[in-house]
Amino acid sequence: MTIRYAVRAARLVSLGLLFFGPVALAHTQNGSLSSSASATDLYQITCSADASGTPRSLAVRILDASPGALPLVSVQVHRNQSLQNATDTIAADATPSAQIAVNEGVGAYDVLVDKSGGGLKYYTLTYHCASELDGGGFEIESTVLFRQDQ
Repeated sequence: MTIRYAVRAARLVSLGLLFFGPVALAHTQNGSLSSSASATDLYQITCSADASGTPRSLAVRILDASPGALPLVSVQVHRNQSLQNATDTIAADATPSAQIAVNEGVGAYDVLVDKSGGGLKYYTLTYHCASELDGGGFEIESTVLFRQDQ
């Protein structure tokens, strides 16, 4: 009986991968921005080659975890000549911003979290280095350094 359920589960997982492609796992970083309107947090996320392959992109999302609507929380990702931005337009819901990706391969990416005005804000940053452009494919090794906490 147990083997039959294991086989069914394996088939369902295989079917899911067929329709939805490989699943990219992600890392999360919780943080807060002080009440100052100019408060920003700065991370340096480094994408490195590992046994899974060589990274082609860094993909991120931001989730505003604060009660109340304003100010809005945003994330910017920068490397070389590429820059992307996303904003979570609804605070305290379970839906993060749209995913953004910078396609600059191996190396260090600057990731800035800020807000549109004054007021204490809490957020969750989700990120992953990926084997394909625009955050697709498989997750590749990454490290994160917290450079600025405001």
